[in-house]
Amino acid sequence: MAGFFTWALVVGLRITGQEEKKSKFLLVALTPLFGLVLGTSAISLGGPMLGAAFFGSETQVEYTVVRFKRGSDRRCGDGVVLENLPFLFDSLCGVRPELGTKLERGQQVVVVGRGTWMGVYVRSSYDVE
Repeated sequence: MAGFFTWALVVGLRITGQEEKKSKFLLVALTPLFGLVLGTSAISLGGPMLGAAFFGSETQVEYTVVRFKRGSDRRCGDGVVLENLPFLFDSLCGVRPELGTKLERGQQVVVVGRGTWMGVYVRSSYDVE
């Protein structure tokens, strides 16, 4: 993937007429860094997802609430932002507004679904009283 990214940048520089030896050298020198970042992300995010899909069972995991966001973006309508989760995977979407407005920062939410302690494919959720 990192090699493809570097190749696409070099081709882009060539098409726009900005092809220089310095740019090519910098891109080729940074390819291992791109590979490290992409590879680390794939393993740290993909591993728990595959584990939950193939080896998961019915489970409950407790998370801490950061805030409730009401219809603020297209990707996740009414959602609860959860603490200590990776970027793009830190929201619990589709939360009923009557539940979301009751939630406060630091409050615990239990997520129920198929998965492991590393991650859950959410079926339902409820707040801890």
